[in-house]
Amino acid sequence: MFKTTSGHYLVSTSEISLTNTVMDSIVDIGDLPLRMTALSPCFRSEAGAAGKDTRGMIRQHQFYKVEMVSITEAEKSNEEHERMMACAENILKKLDLAFRTITLCTGDMGFSARKNL
Repeated sequence: MFKTTSGHYLVSTSEISLTNTVMDSIVDIGDLPLRMTALSPCFRSEAGAAGKDTRGMIRQHQFYKVEMVSITEAEKSNEEHERMMACAENILKKLDLAFRTITLCTGDMGFSARKNL
């Protein structure tokens, strides 16, 4: 999240809001999987070096993103991930949009990222 000078926050991704819907709660295993999706404006710091006209400024850019989140049992997480990818690919195919699927993008990979092949 980014805090603005007025004390408000800009949410970097709707994943934060979606996962917080079950924060501090115990979800009954019979209610799993919980599947959620959201469209939200997202914010990121600008990439690249600052030019002489923008030096010292914190630059942000806004874009819209659809986020899918599933809360499921750990043993079923790989299966659920594959289901979510198939849903996203199916939408892109129906929209006749070009896309490619990669296993892991190391530029976006966090410490906990993993994929069992």
